[in-house]
Amino acid sequence: MWYEINNIMKKDILIKIYTGKKESCERLFGFYLEHHKLRKQQKIKERMIYPIKDRDLANKRKNNLTEIKFSNLKNDAEWGVLGDVFFIQTSIGKKPHSFLIKDKFFASTFEQIFDQLWKAAK
Repeated sequence: MWYEINNIMKKDILIKIYTGKKESCERLFGFYLEHHKLRKQQKIKERMIYPIKDRDLANKRKNNLTEIKFSNLKNDAEWGVLGDVFFIQTSIGKKPHSFLIKDKFFASTFEQIFDQLWKAAK
């Protein structure tokens, strides 16, 4: 899924990600490092909502292309939106599970939800 996301992202699309707990995404850090490297090369902006308890981890990711806010998140699944694409994933258990849905209605619905959560986050 992350290879697909990396191929879809474009400079004019803001990526919005609602993260999960640190433990729920540790297995995917290698993909995230590659994603952020490509994103920085292409100057693609991203907004992320992190759990308050993972503030130290999140602040390491903060830069001029990445805006971060915090909320009281306790979820193991993460999701995000970029353009007309909605994705959701979890890496708890034996193997990661993810879905990528290319549909403007799903994407716009979850973008609206993200924007509301973003306004409420600190």
